[in-house]
Amino acid sequence: MHGAVAVKIARPGEREMLEDEGKIYNAFPRKLQEGCSQTPIPPVVPKFYGYYVPSLAEFDGKAYDELNDEEKDHVRCMINRISPILLLEQCGEQFSGTVGGADREKIAALLSHLHDANFVQGSMYKRNIVMQPGPLTLPQTQRSLREPSFRIIDFGRGKCCNPKVNYVNKEDWVDEAEHERNKVVEWTLR
Repeated sequence: MHGAVAVKIARPGEREMLEDEGKIYNAFPRKLQEGCSQTPIPPVVPKFYGYYVPSLAEFDGKAYDELNDEEKDHVRCMINRISPILLLEQCGEQFSGTVGGADREKIAALLSHLHDANFVQGSMYKRNIVMQPGPLTLPQTQRSLREPSFRIIDFGRGKCCNPKVNYVNKEDWVDEAEHERNKVVEWTLR
């Protein structure tokens, strides 16, 4: 099976946000990334392939621990300029069209599945929805944009109710989830 991979890097000053996004993607249950064949739940978010940070392991054939202090400072400076990367399934193009009733319902359903799993996206804008030909249950050659498939992306501001991840208390989570649902409804009013 072939598939495209999306690589996300951090701009200066956004490393922490990219790391938080990696923690959220890592915490997603498999059913949010792959859908569930026993129920009619489609994939909600892209598959997560990993969060990778630059390594201090080896430079010019020498282990980091073998470098002198000046060399270590130089290496740390170089590493700090290299962004970590987040590898995800490339599952569509940024959605920028008008959100009609059927599309809004599909997106709202994805958001409900995300919320049911105790996650909030944290920055619910149309730009954080990607679209690809669908339905995904058909072979790729039979899919079209007449029945698009959507995914929610960009979880740098995402939160969940799990204290081991990017935590938000239940009361604030409920407020954020309600705000996100209202945003999706507003899209059809514009």
